[in-house]
Amino acid sequence: MLKEYVDKLGNNETTWKQLAILQYELGDLARGIVYRERHPEDAKVWTVEAKVALSDLIAQTIITCEREGWDFEEIKQMGIERCIEKITRHLEKGE
Repeated sequence: MLKEYVDKLGNNETTWKQLAILQYELGDLARGIVYRERHPEDAKVWTVEAKVALSDLIAQTIITCEREGWDFEEIKQMGIERCIEKITRHLEKGE
C-alpha cells in the first residue's frame, strides 16, 4: 500500500537506504520524549512531536515490510509475543 507511493518517486530506494530514514524517525521520537521530560512546560508540544515521529516510524516499518514481502501484522504479533516472553523470563528467572 505505501510502497507503491514510494516507488512513484523513482529514486530506486532500497531497504538498505531506507534504514537511514528509519533511524532518523527513531531519533525524532527520542528527541520528543526527552524534551517532553526536560521541558514539562512544553509537554503538550513535545508529545505531539513524539506521536508524529512514531507515526512516521510505523509508516517506514510498513514500507520495509512491503519491500521485503513480510506481513506487517505477523511481524507486529511476533514482537508482542517476544516482549511478553522476555518479561515473563525476567520475572520468573531474573534474566
